[in-house]
Amino acid sequence: MEYKLEKLPKSKINLIITLDSGDLKKHADRAVSNFSEHTKIKGFRAGKAPKHLIIEHVGQNRINDEIVNVAIEDSYSKILLGNDIEAISRPK
Repeated sequence: MEYKLEKLPKSKINLIITLDSGDLKKHADRAVSNFSEHTKIKGFRAGKAPKHLIIEHVGQNRINDEIVNVAIEDSYSKILLGNDIEAISRPK
């Protein structure tokens, strides 16, 4: 993960985060796990279905969206903590 932090007027910051495919792969399992807990697949208890069935049932596009969301959430919080920044609102 690489990032560029630029301080702007009025206590704002501009944060550019660059993630490579290795970073996103780390978050893929967590994204699938988020869906597995709430997806009902016949023959499996909640959270126990194989990964490939969850992806097939939910769809790769929704999984990709969740991977990006999980990666942004994780990276954003690590950067804020590492730079001692207190965020007062969600990023735009």
